[in-house]
This record gives sequence, C-alpha cells and structure tokens, in this order.
Amino acid sequence: MANIENIALYYKPTCPFCQKVLRSKDELGLEFELCDTSANSEYMEEQVAATGRKTVPCLKIIDGDDVQWMYESDDICDYLKKL
Repeated sequence: MANIENIALYYKPTCPFCQKVLRSKDELGLEFELCDTSANSEYMEEQVAATGRKTVPCLKIIDGDDVQWMYESDDICDYLKKL
C-alpha cells in the first residue's frame, strides 16, 4: 500500500458516492487520511470553513502552502488513478 501524506478524504460511511471512492482507493492500494464527517464534527466544520459546502466525498489536496478541495466521486477516482 502506498501511503500518501498530502491528501485526505472527507466522507460519510453511509454515502454511496463515498463508498465508490473508498473502493477505488483500496483497488489502487492507496493509504491516506480518512476524515469521517459524521463521526467528527470538527472535520465537517473545517470543510465548511474552507469551501462553504458540506458535500461529501471531498478530497483535500495539500501542495505546500496551497490547499485544494475536490468534489465529485468520479473526479476524485480519476485523480487517485494518476497518483
């Protein structure tokens, strides 16, 4: 498993689109931080403060001082395939 330290997935376990991204992560053998917004309200608060949205799945990508937030399960899966 490849451990990737500059990304984190904000998700809810009951969300089918989140499950799609999690399956893709597992199939690709990737490990990165998982932030369950339903179990930890701080994750949701951080996401809303940064993006103004509560939508999951959401991938947080940290590139030095630059932080990007990616929505849409298909876009996230495509991004993960390129890692």
